Amino acid sequence: MSSSGYRVGDLVIDDGQQRVWRGDVELELPELSFRFLLALARAAPNVVTFDALIDTVWSGAVVSPETVTQRAKLLREVLGDDSQAPRYIGAVRGRGYRLLATAEPLTAPEPRASEQPAPAIERTQRWRAAAVIGGVLLLALGATLATQWHGRNASAESSANGAAVVSQPPRSIAVLPFVNLSGGPENEHFSDGLSEELLNRLTMIPELHVVARTSSFYFKGKTENVRKIGQMLGVRHVLEGSVRREGDQLRVTAQLVSTEDGYRLWSHSFDRHLADVFALQDEIARTVAEKLELTLAADPDATSSHRMTRNPAALELYLRGKQEYQSWELERIDKGIEYFEAARRIDPDFAAVYVSQAEALFARAQVTGECCNLMAPWSGPRQILLHRAVELDPRNADAIASLGLDLMLARDFAGAERELHRAEAINPNGELVLRYLNMYYHGVGWPPDRAIDYARRQFKLDPLNPLAAVNLTFAYWQTHHYEEAVAAGKAAIALDPNSWRGYWALDAALIDLGRYEEAIVSARKATALSGNNPDAAGDLVVAYAGAGRMDDARKLLRQIDDPSNKAHLRPAFRAYVLAGLGDYEGATASLEQAYRENDGFLHECLHYKIFMPLHADPRFQKLVHLLHQERRVQHTRDMNQSRSAVAAAK
Repeated sequence: MSSSGYRVGDLVIDDGQQRVWRGDVELELPELSFRFLLALARAAPNVVTFDALIDTVWSGAVVSPETVTQRAKLLREVLGDDSQAPRYIGAVRGRGYRLLATAEPLTAPEPRASEQPAPAIERTQRWRAAAVIGGVLLLALGATLATQWHGRNASAESSANGAAVVSQPPRSIAVLPFVNLSGGPENEHFSDGLSEELLNRLTMIPELHVVARTSSFYFKGKTENVRKIGQMLGVRHVLEGSVRREGDQLRVTAQLVSTEDGYRLWSHSFDRHLADVFALQDEIARTVAEKLELTLAADPDATSSHRMTRNPAALELYLRGKQEYQSWELERIDKGIEYFEAARRIDPDFAAVYVSQAEALFARAQVTGECCNLMAPWSGPRQILLHRAVELDPRNADAIASLGLDLMLARDFAGAERELHRAEAINPNGELVLRYLNMYYHGVGWPPDRAIDYARRQFKLDPLNPLAAVNLTFAYWQTHHYEEAVAAGKAAIALDPNSWRGYWALDAALIDLGRYEEAIVSARKATALSGNNPDAAGDLVVAYAGAGRMDDARKLLRQIDDPSNKAHLRPAFRAYVLAGLGDYEGATASLEQAYRENDGFLHECLHYKIFMPLHADPRFQKLVHLLHQERRVQHTRDMNQSRSAVAAAK
């Protein structure tokens, strides 16, 4: 029989129910404390290092060893363990903690009075679904989805004496877009750019929770008070200010405000030359760090000034280019690329502009549907730009993460993992770093559930960004947590009812749950909002087929799979659609075509549930082997067989 807990001295740790008992008395442990104790019991008598505890207890969230020490102190208080003469938990100086008492594995115990037994998988699914659904309900009440995920990993929990839970991390901040006082909207790009670069500078402080650009810029032009902003973004502080520009002279006013009481912690005005703007950002960031009792990286290679320019004309073009390409409109992306080209001609050593131009090329490829093929014309120039950026700035985490993504698309998965984690070591809170790590783990990485961890962290840092919620939806779906994916998809739609990607992500989960009528409604919405995007329409074909509407499915497939149309099904996604229609021979042939044509969608789709009928086919097995996806495909079988067993037991 499998272990369902541990006996540790006079304690019983019930892993299934997530409870700890001393005799007939239940000890009230917060979730993080329970995870901490369970991690020690599982490793006993070995030492569990600080890093291992952070990965296990905090799901890889960015916390300091001091946080681990404080958690050990809270756990000891509940257990009645004296740190001077401990019975349960021993500290190993500079390394971590270990369990002093013997941990004896237990088989499944009889349920105690008032308890209802439930399969562990079902309990886990219910808990995860409740967490996400709780976020949706909070959103409907005028709060945000952020509250639920903030509360899990970043908030201060109830202490042993029953103190109230605090929803915002103490060291957390949002940089609101600085107000343009220069006169005329033509200067908006400058005030916005200064705010964004300042935000990026603050993300280099590992202990500081910094809300990402999309969520911070949600408040541009709005008059919400700082208390409500703090509640919506889950932060204790906001940095706000204004920019007045006259020629090459700047006057920047900045102030740090507490969201708890509106108290101004610091305020100052700066008069600077335009060429000194990045040094000014460092000065403001350093002051903010000091006020929050944190340390800004002193290494000059880690500063934004190292990768920026002192040429006012190049800076102007760079900021205009970012404003254009971040619109996700094809014509404006092209305009942004032109600005970046001009900036590079003026200052060839301007590292940041190379990264932005590379990301603009990738954004363009996503808009045109060419993003999953590294043989496409956009790829070569992007590679040149990224390598040049790293030459100029070896610690540019965005450039390194982007190179990692490209290695994944080129099927160098080991190289992708290496580069992505190198970027994470430089900037663990970077929005681009987290996004591409999520893409790696939900596509090919092991263990796959790390995709959920990275997607949660990204969403926690960007709680008002519907694309962050979409990324979380796909992370759940591609790791076969379908109910959680449905809840997260609904959350994405609640944030932006016009986001076709939200409906697309939702219908994928509904299909795998066999809820085809609901999937049809969602897929129709995605198809309409996307302007008949073939990927969205492909899901509608699969939903029609699942609902038994084969005539509708085949008719729509003929429309979207016409090679004469510029936007038609990619080979790997055609395989997905054909599998949904039950055409497994056609699906296998399309998968083989996807491999020959270097379809970057292939590696991740091999572990989709819809391909389970192909798992015994030698041709499918060959593709799995060529792409080193054996563990992921086995994981698909294990997860879905467990789900079927739970459903059959009900």
